[in-house]
Amino acid sequence: MIVHRIRTASPHERLFLIEIQRRAALANTGDRDLLTAHPELIDTPAEFFAAGNVLVAECDGVVIGFATLILREDGDAELEGLFVEPSHWRQGVGRALAEAIATRAVALGARTLYVVGNPHAEGFYARAGFRLDGVIETQFGNNLLLERDLTAR
Repeated sequence: MIVHRIRTASPHERLFLIEIQRRAALANTGDRDLLTAHPELIDTPAEFFAAGNVLVAECDGVVIGFATLILREDGDAELEGLFVEPSHWRQGVGRALAEAIATRAVALGARTLYVVGNPHAEGFYARAGFRLDGVIETQFGNNLLLERDLTAR
């Protein structure tokens, strides 16, 4: 799979991207039970779009995935969400989105990019340049805190 373009999402794409998020989340057996019990978790807030921190991946003009970035109070950034259409998994789309988010974070002055991930996603994040920083407890159980140093770019 070749991602032809990564671009900033438009606010009018929000509902379409939420549907990608829903399909991706429910196709992942590690997430399905939680999201079936808490469908309200499948959302991408409108304010993310207003800040220009939602990036989409396109192939042949079709959006096949997206990622969101939030800035932290300490000046660093967090990869808040990354979702790819299940039919495009394991084709480099997620990794391309993670790299684009890292580039955006650097442009905004971040030195470290964090992500809170499920244990079943650790391999993906390791391949995308993240390292395990610890385990944190969230309202839905223990998750991994991973970080990526952006200063060595």
